[in-house]
Amino acid sequence: MGVSYDVTLRRQMEAQLKESEERYRTLIEASNDLVWITDVNGCFVFYNQHVEEVTGYAFSYYLGKSYEFLIPEANKKSIAEKYSKVLSGEKIQMETNVIFAGGVERTLWLN
Repeated sequence: MGVSYDVTLRRQMEAQLKESEERYRTLIEASNDLVWITDVNGCFVFYNQHVEEVTGYAFSYYLGKSYEFLIPEANKKSIAEKYSKVLSGEKIQMETNVIFAGGVERTLWLN
């Protein structure tokens, strides 16, 4: 006695998903914008190569750290409030200073 399943559709869907992920990654990596993803705690889980080039921090340095280390002390409360709004689904656009490697402070437009 045996049981079998037709997995053709599942395999096709997996192939389509992989192709979609590859297109997404290519688009993000080719972007001149700084693109990153954080978890709900504000810890980095992904960013594109351009972030590394501009900020001077390697991905391994960012991974698992909260964005807060990049924010000047005077801006932390305001940014935390705005991040909270983002987590609730609100779209935010703002300009803020960010501290890059070597203590260099630059202004970014965040979306």
